Amino acid sequence: MASSISAAANGSATAVQPVTNGEDVEYSVRLCLTKKELLEARKLRLEVFWKEQGFPRDTEIDEWEPLSAHFLAWEISKATGQSRVVGTVRWVPYPYPPLDPNFVISQDEPDFPLGSLRDEATVKALFARPLPSSAVENEQGEHETAETAREIRAVPAMLCGGKLTRLAVAKEARGLRLGEMLVRETEKWVINAVQSGSPKNDGGGAQELHSCKLVLSSQMHAIKFYTRLSYAPVGDVYDEEGAPHLRLEKTVVF
Repeated sequence: MASSISAAANGSATAVQPVTNGEDVEYSVRLCLTKKELLEARKLRLEVFWKEQGFPRDTEIDEWEPLSAHFLAWEISKATGQSRVVGTVRWVPYPYPPLDPNFVISQDEPDFPLGSLRDEATVKALFARPLPSSAVENEQGEHETAETAREIRAVPAMLCGGKLTRLAVAKEARGLRLGEMLVRETEKWVINAVQSGSPKNDGGGAQELHSCKLVLSSQMHAIKFYTRLSYAPVGDVYDEEGAPHLRLEKTVVF
């Protein structure tokens, strides 16, 4: 059964302090808004998922890139101000929006970014959508396919949410709780984006309670990591690109 948590409770757990091992550094998470930042996200994803974990290179860049919010975790030296990328994550609006017919996937061009450049308001608007009235959820809780998540059940006060994908931390930066920081900080961004599309109270009474669903497809070794972040397993194990995965999700109420 999926877990449910209030936005306040979810937000109260976001004060993640990465382990610095005594180094004079600090960390921040930022939305990718420039070509350089998108290329940094692509570079780290290829390093982790293709070179390190052995997933197919030709499936790393997909059709959801231009419709997603891409984030980077930065390590910043307090002494020099120099920074480097140590993590990345991608959030796709959920249920999936219509595809961009003009996006052409290219795995081979070294300077190919992850979609067109946009300002933050444009990216947020992708998540601020009313839930389609035709949305249905598999009553058996089954995962339909690896890349086509089942849709949310259409119920009053349910808004669109997000699917967490492509979470990667640089090998030299692991063990510092950066993965947790990436998830927590970007969850807040997604929830805020979803709330911006929520109908406003017209003054006729108490504001209607709303919620959104956050979902992900996890490799088996990472399940404990996500359950610590209040995600709950749903359904059975399935194959995704040759590796066993399990769907996890949580509902955030606000």
